[in-house]
Amino acid sequence: MFSSSNNTLQNSLSKSDNGTMWDVDATLVRTNSPIVTEVTTKVKKASILSCCMKRTTSAPTPSSAEPSSFTLPPLDSWELAEAVDSWEKGETDTISYTEKDQTIYAPGTVPGGPNIGQPVFQFKQEPKTPIADGGLMVAESENCVSFIPGGFRGGKTVNTMNPVREEVGGPSALMSLVHVVTIPKDKRIYNASTLKAEHKPLLQEMKELGEKAALILLKGPKTMSGSFKWVYSQSGMLEMNDGQTKSMKVVESDLSPSCQTNYHKAIKRPELRNSFHVGNAASIGYLHLHTYIGNILTTAHDSMEREAAEKGYAKNTPFEVVVNSL
Repeated sequence: MFSSSNNTLQNSLSKSDNGTMWDVDATLVRTNSPIVTEVTTKVKKASILSCCMKRTTSAPTPSSAEPSSFTLPPLDSWELAEAVDSWEKGETDTISYTEKDQTIYAPGTVPGGPNIGQPVFQFKQEPKTPIADGGLMVAESENCVSFIPGGFRGGKTVNTMNPVREEVGGPSALMSLVHVVTIPKDKRIYNASTLKAEHKPLLQEMKELGEKAALILLKGPKTMSGSFKWVYSQSGMLEMNDGQTKSMKVVESDLSPSCQTNYHKAIKRPELRNSFHVGNAASIGYLHLHTYIGNILTTAHDSMEREAAEKGYAKNTPFEVVVNSL
C-alpha cells in the first residue's frame, strides 16, 4: 500500500481507506503493511498473514460457506507472532518487533503519533461511550461492547459515524443500513487468526451482543441517531472536507442490487449476519465482529467483497466458519 517514500506515505494518509475508522493526529490508523520507524517513518511491504481464506467464486455467505474447508491462517512471521503474543498477554502496549535495528509496527496499528504501534480500539473511548453522550456505543455486556463504526474523516457526521452511502463514505461506508462492530472490552486478541478454542464463550457473547445491538438499531425510533429509521430520515447535505457537498439522503441505488426490493420497506424478518475480517481482510489489529442486516446491504459491501476477491481472499468470513475451525 505504501512505498518507502515519505512523500508517498503522506499522500496516502490523505486518502480514504476501506478500513479506516479513526485518524490519530492526522495519521492513518490502518495499513496492511508493517511500519518501520527510524528517524523518519518508512514502510516495509509485508502482509499480515501468509495466506487468507481463498475464494474463486462469489462472496461467502452463512448458507454457502464450508466450515470444514476453512483453516485460520497463521501470522506472517514468527517475529510478528511473538510480538502479538506479548501484546495479547499484556506484557507490552504496542505490537512491534525489531529487525535490522529498525522498529517494525504490526499491521492494523496506528503508524504515528503518541499511540504508534497500538490498535485504535485499544485507546479510543468512542466505542465505549453511548451515542447519546457523543460516542458510538449501542449496547454492552459484561465483557463486550457493540458500536456503530465511526471515525469518518471525510466530513463532519454525527458522532463521526461512518456514512451508509458509498457515494459519501467511499470505502469507509457501512456494509448495511444497520451495521455494528463488537469488541472485547479488556481481552486482547489481535485477529481471528489468533483465536483459540478457549475463546469460544467470549465469541458467543460477542455474537449475542452484536445481534442485540443490530436489532436495537433496526427497531429504534427516528430520533435515535444511527437507527434504521434515522438513517432513512436523513435528507440534508454534508459538507466534505475537500469542499464538496453531498446528500445524506439514502436512495434505492445505495443498496446492493440484491437488496433494492427492500428499499424504504420495514424489515419484518431481518437476516442477521455475523462475520470476521480475517487476516489481510482486517483493517484494525484488534478482534472485532461485524454484525449487520443482510436484507439491506449497501453497495459498499459489494465493493469490499469484490475488491477482496480480486486480491484472492474473502472480505467477510462467517462467524460459524471461524468458530468451527477452532
